[in-house]
Amino acid sequence: MLQRTVITVLLSFLLNQFFLTLSIQQDFSIQACKWTLDWTIYPTKLHLGTTGYVIVWVRNIGDFELYIYKIWLQWDWNGNFSHSKDTNVYLSIGEKKYVGRIYFSVPEDITPGYHAYRLGISVKYKSKQSWIDIGRVWNDWETIEILEKPSISLEIYTFLRLLFDISMLICLLGLAYLSFKTRQKIKEKFNEDSLVMI
Repeated sequence: MLQRTVITVLLSFLLNQFFLTLSIQQDFSIQACKWTLDWTIYPTKLHLGTTGYVIVWVRNIGDFELYIYKIWLQWDWNGNFSHSKDTNVYLSIGEKKYVGRIYFSVPEDITPGYHAYRLGISVKYKSKQSWIDIGRVWNDWETIEILEKPSISLEIYTFLRLLFDISMLICLLGLAYLSFKTRQKIKEKFNEDSLVMI
C-alpha cells in the first residue's frame, strides 16, 4: 500500500512538472506526439467593444495520428474562463488541417493597450492499442494591442462603407449600360452607312 502511494505521488509530481513545461512551448511534444499551432485573429486591429474570431490550424509533426476534439481561447481579462469550440479533426502524420474558429468579444470596460491571450487544443493520439487522451494543452501566452474605440463606431463605418460600395456598383452598372447603348448607336450608324453605299 505504501509503495502504491509513493508511486502515485511520484507520478503526480512528474505529470505536473511535465505539463507545466509543456504549456510554455509553441511546438508541442509528448513522447513522439508533436504538433504546431497556427492561427490568425480577425479583425487584424482590435478595438474596445470589437467582436472577432480566431482561425486555428494544427500540423501533426509527430509519429502518431492525432485527434483534435476541442479548441480553446483565453484572454487575460477572462480570468479562469476560456472560450471553446468542439471539433472533430483527425490528423495523419505530417498533415496540416484547419481545425476551426472561435468567436470572442473585447469588452468596452478594459484598459486599452497590450493584452495577453493563449490558444489550446484538447487532443488524443493513437497508440498501437487505442486512442490516448492527453487532454487540454495550452500554448504560450501571446500579446496583442487593443485600441481605443474609434471615434466613429465600427457599425456606422461598416454601413457607410457598404453604401459606398453599392453606389460604386450602381455607377459601374450605369457605365456598362451606357457603353451598351453607345455600341448599339454605332452599330445602327454603321448599318445606315453601309446601306447608303449600295
